[in-house]
Amino acid sequence: MSEDFLDISGMHIDSGKAPMLDEIRFPILDGLSAVNMRILNTSSREMHVAKGVEVLHEGSASYDMHFIRKGSVSITRRTSKGLKILAQIRAGGLYGEFGILRKKFRYTSVFANEPSDIIRTSASSVQRVIEGDAAFRDRLNTLLSNRLLDSFFFTHPVFQPLPAHLRDLLSGALKIHYSPPFTQIFSRGDKPTGVHLILSGEVELSLPGRNNEDTLLEIRRDNDMVGELANRDGSLAYSAYATEALDSLWLNQETMRLIEEASPTIYKNLQKLINARAQRTAQHLKQQLLKS
Repeated sequence: MSEDFLDISGMHIDSGKAPMLDEIRFPILDGLSAVNMRILNTSSREMHVAKGVEVLHEGSASYDMHFIRKGSVSITRRTSKGLKILAQIRAGGLYGEFGILRKKFRYTSVFANEPSDIIRTSASSVQRVIEGDAAFRDRLNTLLSNRLLDSFFFTHPVFQPLPAHLRDLLSGALKIHYSPPFTQIFSRGDKPTGVHLILSGEVELSLPGRNNEDTLLEIRRDNDMVGELANRDGSLAYSAYATEALDSLWLNQETMRLIEEASPTIYKNLQKLINARAQRTAQHLKQQLLKS
């Protein structure tokens, strides 16, 4: 570098230390440019974690990314039956993609299964890399979708009985639909295209009221659904609006066929659940219309 210039960014200074992150130990980083690798490494620090430590808590607002250099962790979620282990991540893996990509409170907790070395990388640095590298962003989105679906299968009452091989089969076949915050999912009177099972997010249900003002009916969240009720003419009976980032499993005809082929029992129970939800919604709408 010319003596006329001073590099104050730290991007081009050799610290003399071996980088903590590389594509050999962490395959998801494969293909990142040298500049992007430097961005991640300069904002990373290594933690030595004892066995049993809860390194991330369900509901927390920690948005950093964590790479496991040594050891392993369990991803858990609290259910009505207690703490449920959703997955185990070993050396070479990572967690924290949900906070990075969705910028919402964590929906799972993370515990160290054994003494582990974990590299914590700042959310702002990861975000910079995501914005400049579409392939890396796509890999993280795929990882997020797979984990959301696994979590959904483990915690949803209809899908919980699925054996592991069918759960893996459906995880590979089904696709999660993402809706950005403040998105109209559908409007009252639209033609139905399928039921949306909510994996993560919040959806407001509304009816048009007097003076063109909508009436908020309810807010639906994780493991609930929207789009289950139609009017007599076949159109959707209410409007649905995502108030935050929404991940949903879209149950159209093709998706329902895949579920039926994988497990007729799960398919029948899912139909019963949708019908029961539609009946409750119809009763709720009837009460609201009588009040207006």
